[in-house]
Amino acid sequence: MTRKLPAWPLAEKPNGALTVLRKPRATEADRTSGRVQKLDYTKNFGFARAAMIDGDARDYFFHRKAVEPEDWNALAVGDLVSFIPEMTARGPRALKVRKEGA
Repeated sequence: MTRKLPAWPLAEKPNGALTVLRKPRATEADRTSGRVQKLDYTKNFGFARAAMIDGDARDYFFHRKAVEPEDWNALAVGDLVSFIPEMTARGPRALKVRKEGA
């Protein structure tokens, strides 16, 4: 029987057991900016595309709970937002999404 391993890095303990190495949570210093690419108000999620970094623009998933409360209803496709990027086992995710500008 093959054991399914998680997507994030592992380390072996002296007794042979595997432990997951998790990176520390992102902080406000890691905040980046981007634009809203897609919003689904009925399912309460959206995607934001980060500004180009080394020729790579990624789409970050965000849920309504990750958006500051007063900003959710004001968000629209194309709006400039700032967020804290995080890589998860399911892909890139945006935390603490905040609408920027007027």
